[in-house]
Amino acid sequence: WRSATGRDLLADHTYLKNFTVYWMYGLRPNGELSKIDDLQYVTQKIWPWHFKYLANRYNCPASKWLAENLEPMAYTRCWDVIWDTSDLPFEAEGPDETWPLARHFEGIGWVVMRSGWDEDATHAIFQSGNFYYGHQHADENAFTIFKKGSLAIDAGRYEWGSDHRSNYMARTIAHNTILVHDPDESFGDLVNDGGQTYPTSMPPAYQDLEDTEWDRGDISSFETNQWYSYACGDATNAYSNHKMKQYLRQFVHLQPDLFLVFDRVEATSADYNKYWLLHTMEEPEIEGTVARIAEREGRLLVRTILPEQATMNKVGGTGHEFDVFGNNFPPSGTHYSQQDGEEWGAWRL
Repeated sequence: WRSATGRDLLADHTYLKNFTVYWMYGLRPNGELSKIDDLQYVTQKIWPWHFKYLANRYNCPASKWLAENLEPMAYTRCWDVIWDTSDLPFEAEGPDETWPLARHFEGIGWVVMRSGWDEDATHAIFQSGNFYYGHQHADENAFTIFKKGSLAIDAGRYEWGSDHRSNYMARTIAHNTILVHDPDESFGDLVNDGGQTYPTSMPPAYQDLEDTEWDRGDISSFETNQWYSYACGDATNAYSNHKMKQYLRQFVHLQPDLFLVFDRVEATSADYNKYWLLHTMEEPEIEGTVARIAEREGRLLVRTILPEQATMNKVGGTGHEFDVFGNNFPPSGTHYSQQDGEEWGAWRL
């Protein structure tokens, strides 16, 4: 297009210009992809030539660093030759101590928090943003936590069109956020999980979605420094207004590996049960108001401070891994065979 018209469509393309930074923050410290929403295979690799292109196109040292440090593909593609970075007149530069420990990616409503850039660092994603009807789920104000293992996970298996995805994986109940359960609420053909609703249609392209039905969540405050990273998410609009008056979540990462989660939830009726969810790979150990979670070399301790009369239970195990108030929706197994690194999960608090 540039050759034919002289118009450079990509000169100020913010998505492509910022993609390398987004990718670096989103990668887990051990090099895995973050498993979130429909992104299922945590060991999947992106092609290095993507970053070779970005390094050439935007004179980006970070893209050059990624192109040189990603595991190479099994064979060379023409793009590896066309966008070769060896002769670029600048050095590759990876993330270092000058990079902020957290970053707010406003377009998708993600806040990515890290304790550092070494392989043993703590890594978390907190999300609250517009609903674009892509591969998003009904999971505003949800979070994931990784440190030497997948500790607080985004549960379920990606199977487009299956009951597992429709009734569990893409629903609020499969994510680390809040349910407000009105037993009489209808979700059409789907089971009542007590969670967030879906918009009734696709959003218009390239338009401001504020105050529309696709305005589901907002990061209303964000701050990061060497001591802590802080985000506040407002997911009130993600729930039916017949049951939810307000849902604010404050999510704080105190360096290096302490998280504080404070929720303000005001329902329209005190009779609606409220559920605070945290999904795990392995069975949690519960003792009073404390739960202990382990996965690979990682350990997570969860302590409930408020409300004072909170009850901590666990759901999961054989026949209940994907339980929605008594109905289990396991993966069908007809779409994909299981691959190494899939994180379906089997338990939740």
